[in-house]
Amino acid sequence: MASNTTDNVLTLSRIIYSDGISDHLFQQYPKVLELLYWDLENTACALCATGAFELFQFTKTLRYAQSGTDNIKTWSDYKKGIHQYLKALNDDNRLEKAREILADHIHNEHFAKFPNWPSIFSRSQESNVFIDISSSYPVSNYWYVGWSCIGYIKVSDARSGFNSYYTDFEGKPELKILYCNETKMKEFETLANGDMEQAKDLIKKNKKQLTFRDLEDALSR
Repeated sequence: MASNTTDNVLTLSRIIYSDGISDHLFQQYPKVLELLYWDLENTACALCATGAFELFQFTKTLRYAQSGTDNIKTWSDYKKGIHQYLKALNDDNRLEKAREILADHIHNEHFAKFPNWPSIFSRSQESNVFIDISSSYPVSNYWYVGWSCIGYIKVSDARSGFNSYYTDFEGKPELKILYCNETKMKEFETLANGDMEQAKDLIKKNKKQLTFRDLEDALSR
């Protein structure tokens, strides 16, 4: 098995076995969850083939900066700006909650690292911050979204004068997303519930590797 495939399987397991989506699968699709426990990679490939799963990744470098003349307002605007920046990169409404969570997380991690602005004598401060977050949530009755973001970002603050403030982050964390199509999931659950061995035989025939498609390319077509 190729290393990138192994990484994809590990990322998918991280998403699926996080609290929200694993509880959802257990309650709504127990037979599908049983199959995922039995053979995660090939079951996921079969679910992708039927349209029950859609897997995406976002690979661009993330960078956002905020400047201002008021220390409190500059920091407040920074949080709002991160969210607007992430939305400008991809405005898929299914990812709205993910954008909010990620923006809050980056903002909070930055503040935890640098709770105070640098003095005008030191002028700047910067550090690498590790991001390790996964979450899931429903979107209407049609989609259930799971996602994972892991990696490093560099956060920095600068102050060139008494009333000159600048803050930013830059990094390329691994961001991967799972869309569950509830209608297609119900169909696969019905199949597995009716004949588990038939469902397993279908999964065993899979010859494809588990891949995450590029989010921008896929949704711009």
